[in-house]
Amino acid sequence: MKPVLAILALCLCSCASIHGPQRYTYSLKYPWLTDEIYQICVTESARNELPLNLVLAVIDAESSGNTNAVSKAGALGLMQVMPRYWYKHGPASDLHKPAIGIKVGCSVLAWARKLAHGDVVLTLRNYERGPRGRGINWKYTNKILRNMEEI
Repeated sequence: MKPVLAILALCLCSCASIHGPQRYTYSLKYPWLTDEIYQICVTESARNELPLNLVLAVIDAESSGNTNAVSKAGALGLMQVMPRYWYKHGPASDLHKPAIGIKVGCSVLAWARKLAHGDVVLTLRNYERGPRGRGINWKYTNKILRNMEEI
């Protein structure tokens, strides 16, 4: 085996053994996924009783893993949370911090899921457009559903 291939194989094996095969699989799908973001997602998805693959797929669709993302509507961070969900707790800029943005985003996603009685399509509609939102953004929804199925 050539030295470069041996080093690559060693790195891949250590990544899979340290973080588990699931972490390795997610890192192949989501190149932006750091160890820090992965651990926060694992913790917050469990705390909010959300599937981890849903949380990661939402982050990918919302911000492509860009912690500094800002939408035209003013949503911030990895999960594109509207500041109105955070304003009582601190400055809106805190939503750019992965620990805060994912924590708040997961709580909003869990709320959207509860309103939808677990239906994933309605959960995503509620998350993206609010509970009174009309219609379904199928491009957004299908991207998330495809990402969830692939893992």
